[in-house]
Amino acid sequence: TDKQAYYLHPLGMIGWLMPYSTCFCHRDFTVEEFKSIVTELRKGVLKHTNLWIPAISSGASPSDKTYEATVKELNRVMNKYEINTCLRKIHFLAQAYHETHYFQSMQEYTSPYTSKYDPYRGRGLIHLTHKKNYEKFSADMGDSNIVNNPSILPFLNYIRALKNLAVSNFHVRVGF
Repeated sequence: TDKQAYYLHPLGMIGWLMPYSTCFCHRDFTVEEFKSIVTELRKGVLKHTNLWIPAISSGASPSDKTYEATVKELNRVMNKYEINTCLRKIHFLAQAYHETHYFQSMQEYTSPYTSKYDPYRGRGLIHLTHKKNYEKFSADMGDSNIVNNPSILPFLNYIRALKNLAVSNFHVRVGF
């Protein structure tokens, strides 16, 4: 095709954090800081800064689409899983930004690839994908309805637990 692939390396995000007088290590993001980061990330990609508005109808979003709710949850998850240095935070945000299509959808869009593993497509801030992972998550949550009806995840409070599971796996994948 004539389209080029676009990859975002986490270290490339360091410059977006530099306008701040202090680093982001061992402290929470403020709503304004996160808005600024999202604005910088989306320059030349999207014209709006609204969160969780899927670009394609096969996407999904959480019930509370506000920056305040998103930042509160990001800070909670980052604190719980010791994503507490600038490098860890940058890597986590870069991965989440990519997997949620610029913080627009908590569910992977329909594509030629999703037919291979539907209905267990990627869902969450860092996507949970494939039936075996849904089964493990379902067992961890003690709720068989997750496997029986995986599309409920973006709309239930399980999204918090899903993010927690994804963060645990994130530490294993990146080695810290």
